[in-house]
Amino acid sequence: MSEISFHDLSSASAEQRASLLKRAEADLSVFVEKVRPILEAVRTEGDAALLRFVRDLDKADVAAGSLKVSEAEFDAAFGKVDKDVIDSIRFGITNIRHFHEEQRPETMWLKEVRPGAYAGDRYTPIGSVALYVPRGKGAFPSVTMMTSVPAVIAGVPQIAIVTPPTADGSVDAATLVAARFAGVETVYKCGGAHAVAAVAYGTETVKPALKIVGPGSPWVVAAKSLLSSIIDTGLPAGPSEAIIFADDSVDGGLAALDLLIEAEHGPDSSAYLVTHSRKVADAALAA
Repeated sequence: MSEISFHDLSSASAEQRASLLKRAEADLSVFVEKVRPILEAVRTEGDAALLRFVRDLDKADVAAGSLKVSEAEFDAAFGKVDKDVIDSIRFGITNIRHFHEEQRPETMWLKEVRPGAYAGDRYTPIGSVALYVPRGKGAFPSVTMMTSVPAVIAGVPQIAIVTPPTADGSVDAATLVAARFAGVETVYKCGGAHAVAAVAYGTETVKPALKIVGPGSPWVVAAKSLLSSIIDTGLPAGPSEAIIFADDSVDGGLAALDLLIEAEHGPDSSAYLVTHSRKVADAALAA
């Protein structure tokens, strides 16, 4: 919490206020030009290019034939994660599932707008989706939880996770635990632009998807931008932002924890607590 700073807006200058409102910005043009040959290589060479980029860019040792996480790797993950963490993942997924179940619309509704004339909507899940789970600045099983659960509830028949492997070629154990609890059994060991290309074009191992969701680095964002006519890339994700407006009834310590959930994603994240209560501010600073 030492990086948290305090600002009194009542005495702040116009320049100081403006600096607080600035958001992280990245010039993607540099990344776009670097990403183009990566996408083309994966499109034309398939697994061979994907394995090469996993080795050179993800800095991971993944053997041919091991791009997809095996059943044994899923099983072994549970022995590598503390029981308290496993219980927390299960608890979180239960809550996320309850929320998204309430969001799910009726499969179909019709209304007779005039005698013999009906109009309505029919909701059907898309055929496939890829979930990008980053790992560059840490492990994010929470991203697995937040993207997997709604896809499963929607009834998407083909769901796959792509995530950068560790140096030894394994996938973060907590991410695999979260995937299994959510109901996703397909995980590919690749990240960055090459992972986006793999799910857009398909390779010998990676099945192509109709849509990709999840946050990623500027390399991922640039790849999504270039491939948006091939695969539905949704809205750009990141940098993470959070703001909490609090009166004096709020627990400042809990507010600080809520902000850390977003701030932990990286140095380009923004997390603010706005309050007129010095008691709340001091509690957040001390948390």
